[in-house]
Amino acid sequence: MSWVDRLDLMLGALVRDRDVIGPGRSIDIRFDGFMADVMGVAEQVYDLAGEPLTDEMRAAMAQYLAGHQRGRLGQIATSAQMFGLDQQDLCARFTRYRQRFLW
Repeated sequence: MSWVDRLDLMLGALVRDRDVIGPGRSIDIRFDGFMADVMGVAEQVYDLAGEPLTDEMRAAMAQYLAGHQRGRLGQIATSAQMFGLDQQDLCARFTRYRQRFLW
């Protein structure tokens, strides 16, 4: 079984079962939203969990983020073609996931 097949199984199950856990106990976080506002997303997660996000915790997160800035080790450019995959085939194969979580 290839990794694409495994992803198809896992993401298919995610789409099928996602609503089993209601919005009062779960949150969907888009990667681009997370990357744009790490602290805002952390606040959402803590709020959903009913946990306090103290000033000390915020400071620790800010310190970590300052020491681990994106791009500090360079960037990697990838494509489906680099792995012998067809971009259109992948888009078609993962349509249900993309429609549910990426649109």
